[in-house]
Amino acid sequence: MSATLPPDYKFVPSDAELIGFYLYNKVHNLPFSRDTIPECDLYGRQEPWQIWFFTLLKKKSNKGSRICRGVGSGTWQGEDGAKEIKVEKTHLKIRLKKRFRYENKGSEHIGGWIMHEYLLLGHDEFVVCRIRKNEHDEEGVVKKRKRKSIRALTRERRAFAIVILA
Repeated sequence: MSATLPPDYKFVPSDAELIGFYLYNKVHNLPFSRDTIPECDLYGRQEPWQIWFFTLLKKKSNKGSRICRGVGSGTWQGEDGAKEIKVEKTHLKIRLKKRFRYENKGSEHIGGWIMHEYLLLGHDEFVVCRIRKNEHDEEGVVKKRKRKSIRALTRERRAFAIVILA
């Protein structure tokens, strides 16, 4: 963050504000306070210790749609499917939010950082990202999110439907 912001300034925009104002204005070259979210090359060679920023997505090939998320000597590993973000007043889908964790074998930071990546509908060149430290328990071990398999979720839904129908 820039030194022009007050020392106790807290930047906590909603998902809709982040995409509908900041990313929208960035993509369309409209004015906004560029001190709030700096632009950086996240998918380059430096380690990812920024907090909020814009970055260009780097495709794995010119014709492909897959994104290269290598960073430094590690990578950003996807944790979930994209979630839709909608404008509150109009309920229009403005794009997606994805969650990633930092992975780097042999590093003390493996799984220690979480990144949310926000994409604007129709403009997939720039994204705005938020990185934060992952939660740790008392021994400093990264808490891993427990994810249920699709089969387990399907079994639970079937069991729930049987109970309701019975």
